[in-house]
Amino acid sequence: MKAKTWALMMCLAYIGALGLLFAIAWVFAAPTRVGVFNMYEDDYLREKKADFLKAHADEFDSFIFAGSKGGALHAETLSELTGQKFFNYWSNSGNFYDYEHFIDFLLREKKTSVKEIVLHLSVHEVQEYKRKDFLPPAMQKNPIAALYYRAKVFPKVFLNASLIISSRRIPKGDDGTNIYELSPQGSRSIAYDRYNQNRIKSDTAAFKKEVLSYWTDYDTAIENLFRMEQRLPACDDNIAALRRIKAKCDERGITLTVVLAPTFVSELYMYKSPQFWDYFRAIAEVQPFWNFSGINAVSMNPYNFLNGGHYFYFIGDRMANIMFGTDERVSESATAADFGGMDDFGQLITPENVDEYIARQTELWLTLKDEYERTGTVTLMEE
Repeated sequence: MKAKTWALMMCLAYIGALGLLFAIAWVFAAPTRVGVFNMYEDDYLREKKADFLKAHADEFDSFIFAGSKGGALHAETLSELTGQKFFNYWSNSGNFYDYEHFIDFLLREKKTSVKEIVLHLSVHEVQEYKRKDFLPPAMQKNPIAALYYRAKVFPKVFLNASLIISSRRIPKGDDGTNIYELSPQGSRSIAYDRYNQNRIKSDTAAFKKEVLSYWTDYDTAIENLFRMEQRLPACDDNIAALRRIKAKCDERGITLTVVLAPTFVSELYMYKSPQFWDYFRAIAEVQPFWNFSGINAVSMNPYNFLNGGHYFYFIGDRMANIMFGTDERVSESATAADFGGMDDFGQLITPENVDEYIARQTELWLTLKDEYERTGTVTLMEE
């Protein structure tokens, strides 16, 4: 068989296989709009965001880099408060390896100056420095690496493409918006997010039912808070990466704002670890940061959280106002009074006050532990 004929047959076979894959996804997966999108959403959105930022970087002058929790920090709210134009580059499974590469990518592509970078952290970065070997082709400096990556993830991206090739098959929010349409928020339209949030909040009974449906394992989570030993292997690598990010920002005159996200009480198990507090202290030494984590009136209230790991958008708006606008904590401090008068939500942690904060949090954690040992649970708050 001649080489040309063989090559032609291989191309036709490849096209046929892709067509069959497309048909299967179109017939069986697209109508459900659930399983495949959930399975490959992370891959698909990362690639889409990288392509978007490569094409539109100069339309923004400030950027949020975050894991999934940071998706609740509204780019539009920060833009309104600062007069800057923010884009939220959040991604699932956030980690310092990704954050640093995302920032390097931004600084390579951006032709105009960057005013501010908000680095939104959660406590989970301490568990893994590099959660995924997943840098989209747009971020690859080496064209061979870009081709390798494209081949590796092509089947996943292809399945997603088969689901969005027709507008009638794009998942829609209740307000009719495309939930995968990119916006300054990074994905999912702001109207969709706020629409559903306000709809739930307007009906207290429905809101509580929605939230409490996530807490079937609450007793186990609280037991883990005091019983589970947590490994924190990524602390040193994270601090080294933060130092490099800080140096890059300083070199270019970029304001770096570091934020530690709110944590629901069931996530506070690592707060008993001296290693975590060393990590917490090291962050402050590299860069003073806005701390919304820890034991406070917000973290003790389950109705501030969509699930065990993610806070609601109204909490994100409150955080934005504390950092960049009018501090609204005074009008809301009644709930803090019920928790020993403590309101450390939104405190700027510096080398000067970090030890005082750690001492307070250690005391509060021991108080919760004492309550658990006496009663078998921890009492939550309700606003």
